[in-house]
Amino acid sequence: MKHPGRGLSLFRDEQPARYLVDTSAWLKLNDEDDTTTAWTVVVALIDADRLYSPRRVVDEVISMRTQIEPYVPKLVRCDRNDEVYLLKVGEIAYGYRRMSKPLGTRTKADPFLVALAILDDYTVVAEESMRNRPVGKIPGVCQREKVRCLTLRKLLACEGPQATQG
Repeated sequence: MKHPGRGLSLFRDEQPARYLVDTSAWLKLNDEDDTTTAWTVVVALIDADRLYSPRRVVDEVISMRTQIEPYVPKLVRCDRNDEVYLLKVGEIAYGYRRMSKPLGTRTKADPFLVALAILDDYTVVAEESMRNRPVGKIPGVCQREKVRCLTLRKLLACEGPQATQG
């Protein structure tokens, strides 16, 4: 399911941005100054079919399980399991081994998230820093792969007013 356009739409026929939220952004959500407003925006985007997280990300967010559980069926609608997607995951994992940690004890969600963003035209929401080893972090990989990536705070600033008026 391919949707054209990234970012805020200038023309009526363009689709508004759709977001993939990484574990780091979910964990940051409860640290926002106004947690209630932040959650209101996030839930509005979920309900508008514009905010998702792959099952692998949802499974990593153990500490917030009770908060996101009601939204899981809507969040994971972005999941794919087709050959094209799995090949892209492999390319990302191989090309960015520092991010994927293929020799680790568990599979990280990061290459799955980035592959989805590339193939289905999502904007990634992540809180990882570009300071140390940017090629091993989601924002650095997104930059190299020409995928839009922003922080949770930036998402809330861009979407907050529109999302809560819906």
